[in-house]
Amino acid sequence: MDYGAGIPHIIEHGELEAWRNQTIGVLRGRKLVIACDFARGGDDNVLLVRDGNAIIDIRTNREKDTAKAVDWFAATIRDLGYDGKNMIIIGDATGVGGPMCDQLRRRGINIIDFNFGAKSTDP
Repeated sequence: MDYGAGIPHIIEHGELEAWRNQTIGVLRGRKLVIACDFARGGDDNVLLVRDGNAIIDIRTNREKDTAKAVDWFAATIRDLGYDGKNMIIIGDATGVGGPMCDQLRRRGINIIDFNFGAKSTDP
């Protein structure tokens, strides 16, 4: 390593410049990941679909009625080909999202609760 100007570093400036505009390309995964962000009309309900490292679809809906919004999420997930094992579904369980995740499970959607406001379990 060259410690030019007395500053220690682990990546040479030339390496950094060479890597700056590089990309790893699109990597496709084995299962689609669907992320659900629930709202109650103030913001959009959002359903994002990721395949590997690529976002392939984002759908939104501004339904204020949470029951109708859950119906929209369930129908959209099923329209994307959900069969209970070919997708990972994650939902923002913070606030109104917790009961909406519960309602999606009642409709047969295996959703994993994620709480954006929770403390980290990693020390």
